[in-house]
Amino acid sequence: KVKRVKPPSRRKDCGLLKLCLRPAFAPGSATVYSAEDLDLMGYYALADLANITVGYSTYQLFGERVFETRGLKAGSFENNKHLLAIDGIPINHLRAGKAQTEFSLPLYFADRVSFIRGPLSSLWGQNAFFGMVDIRSKRPTRRGFSGGAMATYQYGFPEHGFRLMANGFHASRVTATTLNLGLYLKGSSRDEVGVNPAHLNFDRQTSIFARLHHRFVDGALRGLSAGLIFMRKNGGLGEFWAAYSSELNSLTWQTIVPYLRYSGVVSRRLSIDTFVRGNFSKERGSYLRDAATGDMSEYDIQLFGMHTVSEMRYRVTRMTSLLLGLDYELRMSRNLLAEKLGEIVQKDSELQHLFSGYAQLRTRLRFLSGMHLLAEVRYGIGRSPGNDAQHLTYRLGVVQRLLAGLAIKLTYATGNRPPSLKEVDLNWEARQALEKKSVSTDLIQDLRAERIESFAASLLFGYRGLRLDLTYFYNRVTDALSAVNYSGEFFFRNNAGQTRAAGLSLEVRARLPFKLGVLANFSYATAVNEDGFEVADVP
Repeated sequence: KVKRVKPPSRRKDCGLLKLCLRPAFAPGSATVYSAEDLDLMGYYALADLANITVGYSTYQLFGERVFETRGLKAGSFENNKHLLAIDGIPINHLRAGKAQTEFSLPLYFADRVSFIRGPLSSLWGQNAFFGMVDIRSKRPTRRGFSGGAMATYQYGFPEHGFRLMANGFHASRVTATTLNLGLYLKGSSRDEVGVNPAHLNFDRQTSIFARLHHRFVDGALRGLSAGLIFMRKNGGLGEFWAAYSSELNSLTWQTIVPYLRYSGVVSRRLSIDTFVRGNFSKERGSYLRDAATGDMSEYDIQLFGMHTVSEMRYRVTRMTSLLLGLDYELRMSRNLLAEKLGEIVQKDSELQHLFSGYAQLRTRLRFLSGMHLLAEVRYGIGRSPGNDAQHLTYRLGVVQRLLAGLAIKLTYATGNRPPSLKEVDLNWEARQALEKKSVSTDLIQDLRAERIESFAASLLFGYRGLRLDLTYFYNRVTDALSAVNYSGEFFFRNNAGQTRAAGLSLEVRARLPFKLGVLANFSYATAVNEDGFEVADVP
């Protein structure tokens, strides 16, 4: 028998926004790519997919490719405003919340990749500030051993290098095991950057990815799974760093995420999902501080985190369900080496505790051709030295089907992102350095969570293999965390003003015979500050 596979626009996805709905009916805005889409386009990096995804783009800074979403972007080179998850397990780097976008996360193992636009803090927590990328992995399709591999060499900007990706599967009546591997090697392009011919793009990269997942599909332990995710990227600092561009500069990101998970059905109405994960992250950098003397600055920071989430979904009626969840995360960092002002500074950060509870109510009404209603709320408490805070976020959504294939969506959401370990620790380092210089530290204040409000209205049309999505969006960011250079020291502070971004996006997707497909989109966004001046650094 030949099994007919539904395209992503027709599948029910219980991971997308934690709703077992087709993407067209889920309150929110998302673009979903299937494994077949990835193979046909030849895209296996999130940065490449983001550049063809409506409402997303990337820019390159200090050797890193960073997301922009609906006219807003993360500060500097750290991609810390988007949550990144594999099968619902968050995998962001622990120091600043960086989401990897290149070949330390090759997508050859992915069955579906969902780019979600808009804040999801009410459901997924703090890193889902501008949006989220949710990756669903491939699973064994038959008993015994199976798998595949791909090796390529590509030349061209921004990717020119060798990559190797492989998947291995084993399935029995009781268990299923998956092993995913990836390797990427690239030399520096040495392209000239800017007006200074001495500034070259040293964007070399060596990236390694490994993922091991084991789950019980039958028997007494059915629903129990465990896994390990390893990502490592080492490369140059790109086009510019600390006023010098040198091939001696290097930066290493490493994240190891072990996890244990249980998902099960208790009764016809009740199901549970809980996981415990660790996060062992590392960031090590060295850069040429003085080209004349050859002096180098170095730092080596190791981080540890523990995160547990427990959820319960109760089906109240055939058309109404309630999701309740508890979320606790513990974080700390250790500076093994941080050279500053010619001295070695070592410091263990104080513990960060993040505790929250959340709820989601979804119902469907028999109004016209059907109406889906969604309400989410999360209340959280963060504990860290000098930065204790309480946060309330929520999201409301309506999807109204007007006719067969025609629907409108309305979504309003709020989100927050508390200060990361990096922002807290760098403020401590800057305060110590300024005191040694006998410079006032009054400008270094306690940090608050940055906040976002978002509204989106969409008109959707679908017929057979054609799907059209026209969206208007409006975002407002307040208390944005940004870096400041004062007396030679960098620290973070909350901006006093606000940034507003608004625009339109249009996405058209069509599936044609003979495995042909058409993807076309257009988006426009303008971002201004509270004085009405356009923000200059929006791609």
